Amino acid sequence: MPTPSSLRRLLALLPLLASLGAQAETAVTDQRGVTVPLALPAQRVVFIPPVMWTYLTVDQGSQHLVGTSAFARRVIQQGLLGERYPAAAELPDVTSNGFFAPNVEAILALHPDVIFQTSQIGADAYAPLEQLGLPVLAITGAHGEADFIRWTRLAGTVAGRDTAAQALVDRFERERARQEARWAALPDAARPRVLQLMSIEPLRALAGGSAIDQAIRHAGGRNVAAGLSRFGTIAFEQVLAWDPDVILLSGWPEEKTVPADLFASAQWSVLRAVREKRVYKVPLGGQRFDGIVEAPLYWQWLAELLHPERSEPRFRDLFRSIYRDTYQLELSDERIDTAIYAQANRESAGFGRLVER
Repeated sequence: MPTPSSLRRLLALLPLLASLGAQAETAVTDQRGVTVPLALPAQRVVFIPPVMWTYLTVDQGSQHLVGTSAFARRVIQQGLLGERYPAAAELPDVTSNGFFAPNVEAILALHPDVIFQTSQIGADAYAPLEQLGLPVLAITGAHGEADFIRWTRLAGTVAGRDTAAQALVDRFERERARQEARWAALPDAARPRVLQLMSIEPLRALAGGSAIDQAIRHAGGRNVAAGLSRFGTIAFEQVLAWDPDVILLSGWPEEKTVPADLFASAQWSVLRAVREKRVYKVPLGGQRFDGIVEAPLYWQWLAELLHPERSEPRFRDLFRSIYRDTYQLELSDERIDTAIYAQANRESAGFGRLVER
């Protein structure tokens, strides 16, 4: 007959035994086309790329995340998701350089069921892990909107939350169809020419084939840098030749440039966008205002700035509803103003419509 102490030990093990019993081995194919057998749903996940927010969103928390990179952690700390999932902002860094180089010993110590790693920098990122028999799912960088959908569905499979993942995809596709229906027939001549900069020093533009290139199109604009390679470093003379109608500045906190800097610059003031004060700093929401959750917010934000006379003022309501439905966060006017850099954009043409109550 079991003793009281042995019964207590058995009862303590029941949740673990139940979770193990609920796991089933499933073959999962990553973005390299490599098939990896995994016990799912995963209970211990290492997620190294900066798009860890995808997994947080699908799994509705960090309860199954055990490690990440300093870079991915910083993305969470800087945006709205740090408020919603504070534990994710404290996950240990399992890289040797804060970005993608895996710290194999640190990862082994966490006994992960699966490791999400980038394929963007080659086999050095994942081969040392696979050589030890660790299960790695490699994902690409965001080459376009299709990657947002692939990441979301992959996270849904691993977390055992396919229905939740598909709901995110469905909303993304509904909003995209809405924007396309509004602007698809707009001729190029009626589309403002937009330059979105990743940084000022060095001067880098978001070019053709990127998700931002697609987003500018959805919002009724044209990307003047569409002919460049994806991460294009450019000379200022190229910007002069383009002479864009609108310039968008990176919303990453590390990028300190604000519209007023360009308005005060003799060099930049020769450009049409600067003279007409159509320079805007891109919002920072849960991350960098793209992806399966925030790309629709970017489309609406930009459409209202590019075509104020043709766009219904729904950005703030859309921001609130998406965050309420996805993250159960009620955003105050002040929090939205912070996310859209209302103070930094205060001198920019037409921006007042986005802060009106």
